[in-house]
Amino acid sequence: MITKRIPLFLTGMILLLALSCGKDEKSLTGGYVDVTMYASDPSFFPLKVINGWMYYGGGAAGLKGLIIFRLTQDDFLAFDRACTYDPDASCALVEMEDTGISAVDSCCGSRFQITDGSVIASPATLPLIRYRTYFDGTVLRVFN
Repeated sequence: MITKRIPLFLTGMILLLALSCGKDEKSLTGGYVDVTMYASDPSFFPLKVINGWMYYGGGAAGLKGLIIFRLTQDDFLAFDRACTYDPDASCALVEMEDTGISAVDSCCGSRFQITDGSVIASPATLPLIRYRTYFDGTVLRVFN
């Protein structure tokens, strides 16, 4: 009888610990995004080359605007500029670094890899909020 209770007790404790892990982490969802850009538009110029990037801050552009990055000839990435460490802070704005492959929030010091949004340096533990993209050679659409 005692031997049956110990495994049940241990299973319950492990389940409780697993459910409580990450409880303090914020689950982040971005803001509404619905952006259409045309490759023929002069504002698209920074995205004409692979590894080119630009900020987009017009309407329907997430929580704090976007960083749009051209990964390959046909693939684009779009991330929210809100730092995932404390996105509600007024200074929590991610900016590209001179390297062109990483971005930093000067408010908390978190750094992110722009090719996938992953965290390079803490205190952030969550990657940048990523939005969907579609490019047909003429029109780039960023949306969620």
